[in-house]
Amino acid sequence: MMKRIFSLVLAIALMFGIVSMLGVQSTAAVKVDIPYVQSCTNEFINFMKKQGSVSTNKEYYIFHEKSVASGGWTHIPTYYYYVDNNFIQIKVQMNYKEGKVWRNRTVIYTIPGKYTGTATVNYDYVDSQGSTLQAQSVITMATFDGTNASFAKKGGNSSDSQQNVNDWANRALIRADNAAYLNDRTTYGIYSMGFCGMCESAGAIPYTSRATLTANGEDDRIICPCCGLIRKAGKVIPHVQSVALSQTAVYYTGKVKTPTVTVKDTKGKILKLNTDYSVSYASGRKAIGKYAVKVIFKGKYAGSKTLYFTINPGKPQISKITAGKKALALKWGKVNLVSGYQIQYATNSSFTSAKTTTAQGAVTVSKTLGSLTSGKRYYVRMRSYKATTFGGEKLYIYSGWSAVKSIVVK
Repeated sequence: MMKRIFSLVLAIALMFGIVSMLGVQSTAAVKVDIPYVQSCTNEFINFMKKQGSVSTNKEYYIFHEKSVASGGWTHIPTYYYYVDNNFIQIKVQMNYKEGKVWRNRTVIYTIPGKYTGTATVNYDYVDSQGSTLQAQSVITMATFDGTNASFAKKGGNSSDSQQNVNDWANRALIRADNAAYLNDRTTYGIYSMGFCGMCESAGAIPYTSRATLTANGEDDRIICPCCGLIRKAGKVIPHVQSVALSQTAVYYTGKVKTPTVTVKDTKGKILKLNTDYSVSYASGRKAIGKYAVKVIFKGKYAGSKTLYFTINPGKPQISKITAGKKALALKWGKVNLVSGYQIQYATNSSFTSAKTTTAQGAVTVSKTLGSLTSGKRYYVRMRSYKATTFGGEKLYIYSGWSAVKSIVVK
């Protein structure tokens, strides 16, 4: 049954594709036999979406598909596209066997060219014993479940009950529960009992549109994976608002440093490690330097973000400060594994307009600052630094500042 529905959709799509390529010369109807197709592909969907307007040089087009036998039934569909009146008809004749008697029934399924969400279905049949029946229903396709269309008798001599008319007519409609034909001719779809007529797989399945760092996602959206029709809106997945390390700077201890990651969404919810994201740390993470931490989102979240932290050199401490004539002398404790020391001095404790000088080499532990103003109090602080590289560029990693010392210069 699913294959039958797929064939209907394929025929509609090919109607526009083939017609647009034929480039017509006369007003005679064109008859094309379409072979049975097992399944759709992405190429097929793309083909449908690329079709433009059909030629108006023809009055109408007829497509005859080969009959398909299934479970004692034979389906013989014929497709019509009426150019001037701009509508599609699908006529399906179903032959079946009742006991030893073959019977047939026919459904005519009409989709307006400007699809408004409804479809008029005309049903008629004549069987081998001469009984006839005509019935009709206007169906709202969005709420049609394949069984709930009520067909009113319009003519014929059949004594079938109203219930039989509804049962037969709904079965004749092949239980299509949703159809779409947009004005721009880019979307087609027929669903049957929760299955997509295009791909013959489950057409109404939960689908997650993953949240990112900037956009909300949607959980449990009901969507067809083949044609993309959204059947039901899902629940919003708030996007990621913050990705932070527990520490962005740590001091060198000779041990591996692994700051933890905290991820929160816009609602303040803390996401779960190894469920919503994974973390990849740069190797090493012992030496003084800069290191990358890559957060890779997964599950209901997509994207990634790279954070950075530094392992800073140890902080030096000023051990002695001595005032001289227009100068001062500093001594400090040695810090291992550094490239040198940066010294900052100013005439105010906030170090506004401070001057900076360096002492190169880890073993250098003293420095004299000259050209100072006599009688002025000077405030001094210092830090160590390590010259290294990161990402191919030279980089200086600094410790924190030492405690401030002050003295009045002679």
